[in-house]
Amino acid sequence: MSTLFVNNIKHTGGTTGLTIDSGGRVLQPSVPAFRVGLTATQSITNANTNTLVEWNEGTSSESDFCFTQGGFSWSSHIVTVPVAGVYSFSILLRLDSIGSGNCNAKIVKNNDVTSNREFLSIEGHPSSTYQTVSGSGIFKCSASDTIKVTVYAESDSNWTVDFNSVFSGHLIG
Repeated sequence: MSTLFVNNIKHTGGTTGLTIDSGGRVLQPSVPAFRVGLTATQSITNANTNTLVEWNEGTSSESDFCFTQGGFSWSSHIVTVPVAGVYSFSILLRLDSIGSGNCNAKIVKNNDVTSNREFLSIEGHPSSTYQTVSGSGIFKCSASDTIKVTVYAESDSNWTVDFNSVFSGHLIG
């Protein structure tokens, strides 16, 4: 049996890839991850249509609440996966003023909503004041795959996505 004593593993270009601290924990300094939100309520003025959530919290400065570590585009509001792997994505949305019908949110990979390839969270009979729609899903992704969040209300054409909504994701492995 042999033992390798090492604190850091570096790329030949000099960047640190892994660090092992004194407690034995392995740290990866640049795992693709993000958490984004909204700075204001997003108004939706159509019914029966999937609408892109326009994430913008963190565009001027990042904080503990909102950050991006690879892949998220503020201009398109879409994640472009930087490296292939298995990813976890989560949404927590507050939808306000939906009068009737059901509402839903989707985490969509590569614009494909067929054959159960997207993650769909649906609420029938939402509250007219506000409705929380949440969910998470695991996706196997190739580099350059895209991930976005859409929302939908079946019967109401004047409703909002509240600024308390969040979208997050990270590379699992």
